[in-house]
Amino acid sequence: MRARRRSFAWALDIAVVAGALLLGWGLAPATEPRPGAGAAPASAEVLAAIDALVVAEPAADGPYDRAEFPHWIEISPDCDTRCAVLDRQRSAGGWWSAYDGYVAGSPAELEIDHVVPLAEAWQSGASTWTRQRRQAFANDLASAELLAVSSWSNQDKGAADPALWRPPDPSWWCAYAEAWASVKARWALTADTDEIRALRDMAQRC
Repeated sequence: MRARRRSFAWALDIAVVAGALLLGWGLAPATEPRPGAGAAPASAEVLAAIDALVVAEPAADGPYDRAEFPHWIEISPDCDTRCAVLDRQRSAGGWWSAYDGYVAGSPAELEIDHVVPLAEAWQSGASTWTRQRRQAFANDLASAELLAVSSWSNQDKGAADPALWRPPDPSWWCAYAEAWASVKARWALTADTDEIRALRDMAQRC
């Protein structure tokens, strides 16, 4: 019985984190969130955000170099951007990876994912930015761009866009599509036709 209560409390803690993440993305859950499940707006809202993106084929001024996006930067004397992301996702039960529902007992099991990968941003308009603007993008704590996820899911995703990779947990497809579209809109980044098609398909999960 004691173990069962502990498991329930752990699940509840992670559910609270899930709700906080959704609210942070501007995706208020329609129902009480649960670990590994994402709640999001109606399909029409997400589709409207996707359809508002500027469509263009990938293009860049020169080859991508990760060093052109300085991160992580200092947020406070004892915390950088990575630390801030981990701190906002921490609960009494550990750290919850939205993409696959994995609960990590240590931050060493997690990596900070750029929802819109830096290489993708480079090909979608960031190659023309100043280094200062690229740094701001790479450390953007005010949008859906930064998320602590399991190391394996982050490495599996790599720099792939939604046409090539989706979260392993389909219940997060809608939230992922909304997050991707909102980041691209916030930073005036373009999207190609295959990417738009994939985003619209994931939005059907809303």
